Amino acid sequence: MYKRQGAQVAAAQHLMQEGNRALASGNLPLALQKLEQAYLKAQLPEVLYLLGKTAQLQQRDLAAVDLYRRYLAAVEDSVPPPINAEIQRFVATVPKSYTCLLYTS
Repeated sequence: MYKRQGAQVAAAQHLMQEGNRALASGNLPLALQKLEQAYLKAQLPEVLYLLGKTAQLQQRDLAAVDLYRRYLAAVEDSVPPPINAEIQRFVATVPKSYTCLLYTS
């Protein structure tokens, strides 16, 4: 069972890297596809962050806020300060009705 879980995580990390490369090159549909596949394999917090970034760039603010909220909840106090600042800057730009999701779930 542990071997299977390890394989799932490895596959998820590979898909996450592919998604991150697609995101960096501006291919948002491919990034979304790869990152969603990665999250189905293993629910890694880093994938939630990248899915949030993808949603943000696609101007899907509600989805981005929700994904960032889930990322922050998953990593708790271990959020790297630059990423935390990036998320907080984005959240400050979206309508307040969206940002309440960060605090009420």
